[in-house]
Amino acid sequence: MKDLVVIRLRRVDNPEGGGTVTISVIPWDYGVVDKILDKELTNKLLPMIDRNYNNLIQAISSGKNIRETLDDFFSGIPENVALGNLIETLSEDLKLDWKKIWRNLIETNRVQKSVKYVIEEFRKIKKEDEIRYAEEVFKLSELLGQKGLKNLLWKKGTKIGNSTIYALCRVALDTPKVKDLVRKGRLRLTDLFWIKGDRDTREKIALKMAHASGR
Repeated sequence: MKDLVVIRLRRVDNPEGGGTVTISVIPWDYGVVDKILDKELTNKLLPMIDRNYNNLIQAISSGKNIRETLDDFFSGIPENVALGNLIETLSEDLKLDWKKIWRNLIETNRVQKSVKYVIEEFRKIKKEDEIRYAEEVFKLSELLGQKGLKNLLWKKGTKIGNSTIYALCRVALDTPKVKDLVRKGRLRLTDLFWIKGDRDTREKIALKMAHASGR
């Protein structure tokens, strides 16, 4: 599985025609983008998402089915991308109630597949891939919001708590070194739940814990 990439949609002032326009941006405060990938992200991925988003707006505005159009949109978004602010920007750009967008979004193939995986893994004592599990929770949280995700999972009988969702999202944003410790069995996923601090601090503590554990 490719490394997680966090991208958010944001409305900004349009320097050409006035008003505002929606573009995709890399939230650098997350610190999850490897500098080696910067050029590829800036030159390829972000423009591709912008084109797909504009096509999405045009298609829905022309009267096409929202859920089907969202499915087409996601088919052009790599699965390792965590996309945030979609509901908010669509609501603004289309002048639609966010609840209508929400109802269609949770019925898309992308969300349904991810929710199904999270529910199945939540019920397992031994996860198939603990890092993928954390990243799927994070991707859903970016799309639906942590509160929205919790409510959706609870309606489906999966009683996951706010603190667990928050902790999994933090793990999803950890460095590749930390994630590798979990994948190799040197640390448990839950070991990372209690580590505080930014990514660099969490990495230092995690490496010390792994060394001390002797695993």
